[in-house]
Amino acid sequence: MKSKILIIDDDDAVLDILNEWFSEEGFIVKALSETNNLLDLIKKFKPNLVLLDYQLKDVNGGRLCQQIKSNNKYNKIPVVIFSAFPESLLLPSLYQCDLFVEKPFDLYLLTQQFNTLISASNVVELNIWLN
Repeated sequence: MKSKILIIDDDDAVLDILNEWFSEEGFIVKALSETNNLLDLIKKFKPNLVLLDYQLKDVNGGRLCQQIKSNNKYNKIPVVIFSAFPESLLLPSLYQCDLFVEKPFDLYLLTQQFNTLISASNVVELNIWLN
């Protein structure tokens, strides 16, 4: 079964690149520039991993990560935050993300990291979506 990645970034060019790359790598991708209700989106799409840009228009990705990590049903889903702002590197523990990636990043390495995070969480995620 193909893994699903939910990507939220307000830069359409970045979304296009990531959508194309991860689709070609065999993932099912939902790429959005914004979301009004992240937890409903997760409930419907059932991602194996969430990738969030830190610097979004109306909210930072760290706050979205907190929504996921503070929800007992979804807190085991790996969340990756990426940012072009080095000062954001101090924030992963604050937001409880599973990985922080600085832009620009290597897509090959990012794919390996995603596969590792997804593999480590697959047993837990089966319980999330079956309950």
